[in-house]
Amino acid sequence: MEAIELMSAGTCNMACSYCFIPKNEEMKKIHNRIIESMKNGTYLNFLKEQKPYYLSFWGTEPTLTMEYFIPLVKELIWLKEIKFSTNLLTNHLQIVELAKEVEKLKGCKLNVQFSLDGPASITDKNRHKNATNKIISHYKEVEELLKPYSFVNMCFKPTITIDNMKNDLNTLDKVIEWYKFFDELADEKVLPPTPTFEVPGNYTSEDGKVAGQFFKYISEVKRLNQQERFLKYYTETNGYVMRFKKLLNFNRELQYKFKMFTCSGGDTQYGLDYNGNMHICHHTFFYDSPEYFKLAYGDKLHERGFNNTSFHRDNKYKKSRIMYTNRAYHDFMRFKINTTVTMIKELMICGQVSDDFRDNDLCYLLALLIHTGFSCPAENKIKTGSLLIPPLSLIRLLGNGCMQKIVKETL
Repeated sequence: MEAIELMSAGTCNMACSYCFIPKNEEMKKIHNRIIESMKNGTYLNFLKEQKPYYLSFWGTEPTLTMEYFIPLVKELIWLKEIKFSTNLLTNHLQIVELAKEVEKLKGCKLNVQFSLDGPASITDKNRHKNATNKIISHYKEVEELLKPYSFVNMCFKPTITIDNMKNDLNTLDKVIEWYKFFDELADEKVLPPTPTFEVPGNYTSEDGKVAGQFFKYISEVKRLNQQERFLKYYTETNGYVMRFKKLLNFNRELQYKFKMFTCSGGDTQYGLDYNGNMHICHHTFFYDSPEYFKLAYGDKLHERGFNNTSFHRDNKYKKSRIMYTNRAYHDFMRFKINTTVTMIKELMICGQVSDDFRDNDLCYLLALLIHTGFSCPAENKIKTGSLLIPPLSLIRLLGNGCMQKIVKETL
């Protein structure tokens, strides 16, 4: 396996408003099983068996179990990269200890993503009270301690909800202050981030209009910054514009190398849990626990499309079957695009996306962006029952102003 997402924790020290993982008491039991799998060598044996070049930590908050994983690192001599995202609320110095061990691997990179949504008015609202100051304090401490390690790369990852756009970022001045907040935290090594949507989400047409207005503010920040240079480290203010530019710059590869634009989940990368089950990605880690699933969703396994998203690594038949079907996600480009175009047109007729999508070219560009810049086979499978069909929610989000702004800024 080229890349593995390791289920590294089962509980979290945050209660983020946008987290897609339903919380219940079974998570603590899962967390303890993960720790035991790290301590007794089960995880190490799994990884030696698969020998991935790229390893990432997923589940909930990875620093909560990092002390148990660090002793295993010296055995993973084939690794080229380790990466994870952390909220930095607790256990932040474990990151430095991990870097010390990764340094011994010679040639392995360590990529750390710091989850911070913006100033306290936003982060404290999305996470919990007083989280922002603690996260920033821990970030500055960790950044200073990691400076000697040239193989460590760091970045920020802010998640912006519709509620944030409606109430916290609903004027140009507020949006400018958001960018200034990250610009002041950034330096030459840790560049500032651009906003990202809450994904997965359940978006309405009104949500899409709110997001469209937010994109207008983002574009205005870029225009003003080009004139006045009040932001030191920003050149691009919209990460989704960058995704669209990649699509245009490499459009000749779409027909023959479509997988270079799509998620590698279920193909060259799989999620691995403490039981040895392989998943399309981290998105379905908790669903293999019947006790957890029943508390979270009731008896709706087949209704929700959660079936056939994982297999035990020793089950050769199911492994071959799921890997075969998952591989189809990177093919059938015309089917995916044309199906999505039809969905966009139907939603337009129903008044759920803008009439601008009567323009066939704009319609096809949105379909392409959904299947490249927002590529997620697991989310497709869970929400629609098919790897090839995206959720309607995503079309509503992008089809009410966002896509129009992306195109206008790019072309």
